[in-house]
Amino acid sequence: MGALSVQAYYYIQNFPRDQLRIRFMVYTLLVLELFQTATTTHHTWWYCVTNWNNPFALISFPDTAFLIPMTAGVVASVTHVFYAWRIWTLSKNAWFRVVPIVILLGRLKAVSIAINHCHRRFYTPSQFQINPTIPKFLSLYPEFEIWISASFVTDVLIAGSMMWILYTAKTHSAWSQSQTIIGKLIVITVGTGLILAVCGALTLALFVAAHGANFNFQPGAYIWGKLYANTVLVSLNARKSRLYPVAASSEADSYPLSIRVTRQVMQRSDHERSGEASSYAIDPTAVNHSTTDLPPKAAMKFPV
Repeated sequence: MGALSVQAYYYIQNFPRDQLRIRFMVYTLLVLELFQTATTTHHTWWYCVTNWNNPFALISFPDTAFLIPMTAGVVASVTHVFYAWRIWTLSKNAWFRVVPIVILLGRLKAVSIAINHCHRRFYTPSQFQINPTIPKFLSLYPEFEIWISASFVTDVLIAGSMMWILYTAKTHSAWSQSQTIIGKLIVITVGTGLILAVCGALTLALFVAAHGANFNFQPGAYIWGKLYANTVLVSLNARKSRLYPVAASSEADSYPLSIRVTRQVMQRSDHERSGEASSYAIDPTAVNHSTTDLPPKAAMKFPV
């Protein structure tokens, strides 16, 4: 939560003029994570303080336990919709735009399972306290397993799609500065995607291995939502702030490349790259203002 707070503060201070829907998404993720932190803290307090030295409490759950998977499902859904939108916007191949649809369908399945589980937990809040048997808990395992598996597959699909799009843009670029910028974006994409994939794989492995014997998978499940929110803010904060312009000599190391410029690079033919590469040198001033030249209703006004 501390890292997320720092990321949110940096975003609010440096990008106050982002699109309203982007700012609303950031604030929504921050509020949801604050709420999940509160419920997780209560969950921990219930086990470690309220029921200290009570071994029977280990086979039951506090009343707020159902809120944790619900919040995690909503946070993951917001994050996946954001990345599906980016893939849809960046992709030039009509067939490749099937990927965002698959991502949304997988996310819809996962969130429906989360809501269904929370509904059952809400309307039968004492099922474990009244009859805290292993079969009762095992009855929820197929739903959890499908939920975690769908989230893991979606994370891998998002990371792979973004890697393909950025790598294609890099290979079609004749500008060394553009290649450097896209290379840094690839590093960010690999880093954030790898963290989510590893967390999802560990959670899924521990969940399948436990199968009712223990709750070793819960720490991974609890931090998964926070990792989702942090990856979104890392992607947004990777841009150069418009409020504090830097000297022209250091602009090559920032992230001023917008979606519009990336598309122009990808659309250039081999003849243009081979015969006219010298006439297309990047003007740092023009690149800095590429985002402000976009039409008001462009799909994304912020750089990738």
